[in-house]
Amino acid sequence: MRGERPARTGSTRTGTLAWLVERHRESSEWTGLALATRYKREKIFRQVIASAGDKPYTQISEATITVGRDRRAATPFQARHFLDTMRGLFTWAKGAG
Repeated sequence: MRGERPARTGSTRTGTLAWLVERHRESSEWTGLALATRYKREKIFRQVIASAGDKPYTQISEATITVGRDRRAATPFQARHFLDTMRGLFTWAKGAG
C-alpha cells in the first residue's frame, strides 16, 4: 500500500506458508531430523505448498490444520504425519520468532 514491494527469497513471497517452510528447511532443527523423518515431512510439505503455499502463514489456524487432517482421514498414517509435520513447523516458527 505504501508502494513497497514485498521482499522475496527466490520466487517465494515473504510471509507465506511456502516461505515459512523454506526457512524451516534452512534451520538446524530440520537438518537434525532423521533422513526418514525429513523424507516423510517433505512429502507433506509439497502437498501443503501446492494447496496453500501462497497464503500468509499467520492465517493458518487450528481449524485450518483440522481441515487438512480430515482431508487425509482415509489414510490415518498420512493424517498423523500431517499433524506431526505442521506441529513441528509451527513449534519451530514460534521458537524462531
